[in-house]
Amino acid sequence: MKAEAKNIWAMSLLISESVVIVALDNAIRCFYYRGFAFFPQLYYSMATLLIMLFEAKDPPPIALATGGPKPTRIAVAKRRIYMSDIKLPSLEELMEAGVHFGHTTSRWHPKMKPFLYGKKGGIHIIDLARTQEQLAKAVAFAEKVAQSGKAVLFVGVKPLAKGIIKEEATRSHSPYAVNRWIGGTLTNWPAVGGMVKRMKQIEDDTASGKLEKYTKKEQLDFSVERVDLDNLVGGLRDFRGTPGALFVADAKYDKTAVAEAVKLGIPVIALTDSNINIGKIAYPIPANDDALKSVSLIAKVIAEAVLAGKEKAQVQAQVVVQSPAQPTEVSKP
Repeated sequence: MKAEAKNIWAMSLLISESVVIVALDNAIRCFYYRGFAFFPQLYYSMATLLIMLFEAKDPPPIALATGGPKPTRIAVAKRRIYMSDIKLPSLEELMEAGVHFGHTTSRWHPKMKPFLYGKKGGIHIIDLARTQEQLAKAVAFAEKVAQSGKAVLFVGVKPLAKGIIKEEATRSHSPYAVNRWIGGTLTNWPAVGGMVKRMKQIEDDTASGKLEKYTKKEQLDFSVERVDLDNLVGGLRDFRGTPGALFVADAKYDKTAVAEAVKLGIPVIALTDSNINIGKIAYPIPANDDALKSVSLIAKVIAEAVLAGKEKAQVQAQVVVQSPAQPTEVSKP
């Protein structure tokens, strides 16, 4: 019995302090918002930690089981959130941004049921605990894609989201499409890439003065063409045609972009409101896609993940300068 107790204590030391901090923080927050109804979920959260203690051979990832239907013991053990270096928004920040507001109960999709907390005032309420869980997975994946050197294409054609999507994509040095999704951007990139080349050619000719030989009317036509092309494909200036992932602000509004990505097998990260079919979305983030603060909060976190992944890639790419090996002297026979 004493030996077994020592083994359990030794394995418990493998869990970092962040596990305990996140677990306690999550328990306190959920108890504050859900009251005594949280006790069953608290039981399953503690059961997850105990399973990790007995089964883990290496320092295990942070595992929390909160929200959604009551899971089984095995399901609790499998539901794990792989934490990244990115600071995720708290439940209070998600609630202040209005992330928990869904659509009316008459406009909902059954596949979103696991991510819904309940109904109030004729609208669905999104479970913010599940939003945190899904956001953590999406952040880890976006960071991994950026670290591998591939691009995350930001898509937000919806008028509400185009401003914030362009801002966050520019900040993270990522391609974006906000004014219009041109059909075939992914499936027929050579045609869309020709528009990008035309735009760059006009810009280069204007800068070099090659357009001065034309009349003022012709120069004006070139200028108008450049502006139109910039509105259409300006965000794809440095795009190579095949991104590592798509981040979509509204999966229903930008369904053409999602369909092209699914056809090519490109993973999609998307905000999914209560009326979204998440069957083909690899990383759904249950959130209100009709509130500017909600879209801004999620987009900011994804952009931070892309930046973190690029920074890690730069660190890995640094070449360690080693002193040249001294030539060995060959003894003469």
